[in-house]
Amino acid sequence: MVNILKKILLLLEQFLPKWKEFFIKARHSFTYDLLTYRDLLDEVLRCKPVDVYDSASVIKDEMTNKIKLKIVYLDSSNEPIKKINGNIHGFCIFAKDLDEEIKDIFGNKNIIIIK
Repeated sequence: MVNILKKILLLLEQFLPKWKEFFIKARHSFTYDLLTYRDLLDEVLRCKPVDVYDSASVIKDEMTNKIKLKIVYLDSSNEPIKKINGNIHGFCIFAKDLDEEIKDIFGNKNIIIIK
């Protein structure tokens, strides 16, 4: 019985992240007209890894007609959290513009850390 439960848990552990990743990609396939700091925090918290998340880095990349924010989740040592397959746990958000609060937080830098 214990072996069966272990096998089921192993299958769930492999299956659930794929579904979560699918929904995260679908969620982030659009571009915000104006991304607010509240929107950014909501996205970071909604997609975070369940038990190892300590903070997230947000890397800003200004493109021709939009801004890409790459969110990478960090552990307590500020190292990127990796998925089971070895890829870094994170995603991108696209926006045409950022609100003044986010612009102020970034200042002249291209990276911030959200704790």
